[in-house]
Amino acid sequence: MLTTHPRRARTGRLDRRFLPAGSLPGVAAALLAAGLLVRLLHAPLEALRGAGSDYVSFATGSRILASGSRCLYCLSTQADAQASVLGYRPGPSATGFPHIYANLPLAAWLLRPVAALPLWTGMAVFLLASAVAMLAGARLLESLLPRSLSGTWRTLLVVTTVASLPAAMTLVLGQWGGFTLLAAVAALWALQSGRPLTAGLLLSVLVVKPQLVWLLLPLLLVASRWRVAAGFALGAAAWLGSGLLLIGPGQLAQLVSLVRARQSAESLYTAGLPALVGRAGTGGVFAAAVVLTATVLLLAWRYRSTLRRAAPAVTVSLGICASVLCSPHVFSDDLLVMAVPVAVLATARPRAAMAGAVLLNAAFLLDDKILNIGPRWAESLVVLGLACCLARVAAPAQPRLVPVASAG
Repeated sequence: MLTTHPRRARTGRLDRRFLPAGSLPGVAAALLAAGLLVRLLHAPLEALRGAGSDYVSFATGSRILASGSRCLYCLSTQADAQASVLGYRPGPSATGFPHIYANLPLAAWLLRPVAALPLWTGMAVFLLASAVAMLAGARLLESLLPRSLSGTWRTLLVVTTVASLPAAMTLVLGQWGGFTLLAAVAALWALQSGRPLTAGLLLSVLVVKPQLVWLLLPLLLVASRWRVAAGFALGAAAWLGSGLLLIGPGQLAQLVSLVRARQSAESLYTAGLPALVGRAGTGGVFAAAVVLTATVLLLAWRYRSTLRRAAPAVTVSLGICASVLCSPHVFSDDLLVMAVPVAVLATARPRAAMAGAVLLNAAFLLDDKILNIGPRWAESLVVLGLACCLARVAAPAQPRLVPVASAG
């Protein structure tokens, strides 16, 4: 069971009386869970119907490395490889071709056996593996929630996070979210089991999407979580070192240029706080990211004693929230990882955690279906609210002293 304090859990009792069977809140909760599950189950079918899935770009990168080429981030090479993946070459007027591969080389290298399959077969295998990873992450997450919560409450909390609308979008796009979720939840389990180095190594899996954890290492260092930080640094070094071996430093530098070029077209549609100043152009987005990052690091240093007293799971959750909020390149499907901060918050503030999970789904609907233009500001605000709640949990009240019984 997760705890938000190294020595004691601070959860209140929430039993079945909170959601009594047949009550309006109980029926609403059941309908919400059912709707989310139906949407999640439909997502892979939606992904298989379209060729715009991000899996196409992953297969493109894998095919390039499998061919022996080191020109992974050359657009002409990607166009040729993607035509091979699709089985045809789109015409000059086609938009979005090639669907650019912009992840680290190790991810493409590991995916080679799947990418060698025909497109639809490989995509089906990838989606199945992602769904299995989500299911395993959900089961492990449920086992980590405090037993003071009723089974109904724990199930609802897991469904509203792991089967959330951002989770469905992860499957629709064919993204890495299922695997990063499982790695992050497994890291919580490792922390709870007293294996901080293993937890750090598991968290480094999230470097496949650096925007999720790019501020995690500084917060771990400020909080003096040395072994977790060491594990994370070792894993991150493996990502970087493998990239140097596979494609060399020149192509890694090309990756940075590629991401910056894409950012100019995507900055208005991201879910991080820098997108809120996107009207000022790409330069304004990056400037906002720098200012926000500096603010987070200054606050972390100012309250370093509080971070050092907090449970490591809280520090990890704050690192994830800070990374998402300050990133200029984070999208709705990336928010599946927020299941981890929600679960950690649930150990101390279960009602706030449930509210955050429900609000994140509502914010997705608001941003995607109602506003449907500009930055994903509603989702950003929900993540900011979760971060504020976790910051309060990081500073637990001093325990009351228990009188020691006299030996006489």
